[in-house]
Amino acid sequence: MNDSVVVLAQMKEKIPIKVIILVVFILTLGAAFYFFQKYQSAKKLLQGARQPAQLDKEKLIKEVGKLIELPREEATVAVISDREKLKDQPFFQNAQNGDRVLIFTNAKKAILYRPSSNKIIEVAPINLGSPSASMQSDNSTISPTQKVGVKVAIYNGTKIAGLAAQTEKDLKEKVAGIEVVEKGNTVGDYNSTIIVDISGRNKKTVEQIAQGIEGEVVEILPAGEKKPEADILVIVGK
Repeated sequence: MNDSVVVLAQMKEKIPIKVIILVVFILTLGAAFYFFQKYQSAKKLLQGARQPAQLDKEKLIKEVGKLIELPREEATVAVISDREKLKDQPFFQNAQNGDRVLIFTNAKKAILYRPSSNKIIEVAPINLGSPSASMQSDNSTISPTQKVGVKVAIYNGTKIAGLAAQTEKDLKEKVAGIEVVEKGNTVGDYNSTIIVDISGRNKKTVEQIAQGIEGEVVEILPAGEKKPEADILVIVGK
């Protein structure tokens, strides 16, 4: 008979079967505990991990926060993918593909940021509208729904006090997506209301304003009047 077989037979006779079962159980339990620990460690790592897009977003917001005070709310971040489709909006006039737009819904504020040069290109108030196909969201749960407001100046072309303020109220009720940035008085008197597209890029909005307050669209700023820091000028007449 083989010597190893003899040894095993002798061990079986000397070691009770219960002891052998206990040893096997302890070894199995030890192996199970080892793999359980590995599983728990992996699980903790997965719980602490975040999607790359989220990490990129947090890094982006941190960088922009060094340049400007940001509203205390969750931001929607979008990437400009087709600048040509946005060039008719003043906010995107100096934009480039790859620029980021940070949108703060509650604060109604948009920030145009260029990562390549670490510069803020534009800041403007926003009005919520339909999603833009020219921008891609960096946020997997929120899509950008911004349309940047068109800047409007209102001059009172009459001697009637408070007419510019009343016109501002009427415009905000009838025309969406505008921001009144200046109110003042004209040099001359006007018998009718006129609207001037100062920037030449807001034909549709100009037509909406003209229809909303029954004004006439003109192409040239009237002689003697100050050119406003706005996209559209409304001169209110009698």
